[in-house]
Amino acid sequence: MRGLPIDAIAGHRWLLPMRKYVLAGSTAVRNRWAYRADVAGLVFTYALFVFVFSNLWAVAYAGKARLAGYDLRQLTWYFIVSELVLFSMGQGTFTALSADIKTGQVAYTLGRPWSFPFKSLAENVSCALSLMGPFALVGWLMGSTRLGFWRPSSALHALALTLSMLLALVLLFLCQFLLSMTAFWWEENTAFLWIHQKLALVSGTFLPLEFFPAEWRPWIERTPYGWLCYPPARLAVAFETGQVRRLLAGQLAWVLGLAVLASLVFAAGSRRTAVQGG
Repeated sequence: MRGLPIDAIAGHRWLLPMRKYVLAGSTAVRNRWAYRADVAGLVFTYALFVFVFSNLWAVAYAGKARLAGYDLRQLTWYFIVSELVLFSMGQGTFTALSADIKTGQVAYTLGRPWSFPFKSLAENVSCALSLMGPFALVGWLMGSTRLGFWRPSSALHALALTLSMLLALVLLFLCQFLLSMTAFWWEENTAFLWIHQKLALVSGTFLPLEFFPAEWRPWIERTPYGWLCYPPARLAVAFETGQVRRLLAGQLAWVLGLAVLASLVFAAGSRRTAVQGG
């Protein structure tokens, strides 16, 4: 948007509300990449995770061709993609928003000409997308070196995977946003993040849903955790045209549902802040 003539923007009035969120996202990305040593540390940690667990799966597959319908190559790539989503988003949303609420900083943003939830979404998803590039490059190089090159099988495959990853990032943001809003009522809310991280790791990140007992899977799919990392990772390693609509529709349904819930919880917290004076 930088350098776009004001006449051009005026000619597309629907762009005006979006421009401030685009600027908020680009500013957040610049601030995030100002600390390149921190980014390098995250990339190294991601590479370490991939190295450790790829070797762990190699041991688990000793003498076995497939487990729960996945061969070693598929399961290793599955883990690379699922961790890529989690590492890209991180836990910065929860940490930053919780701190703003606890310190009262959020009270100063409520009167500004933007939607606080949308601004937070733009900042955090923009940062996650900017970090996904180096994570994906490292994961792809490590996986390709060990397992052979991976690439989408078709344009539809690439499009479905891209949409699923974007929906996963938005869904992760909404989960952390909702958890951070508990700071309006609880001074110490870190336990909620700890529970969220463990559920996200177990439910479709470390293990595909096919590894769970058949009677467990419907219950997992009734929570957002079954739709965070499983859909993009599944699409990456076992793409089936018939699955695309179900997986993307499930993610989108949870995004819309949590977005409504987040707006209600934020409105309730904002009223609490206004009544108590921050």
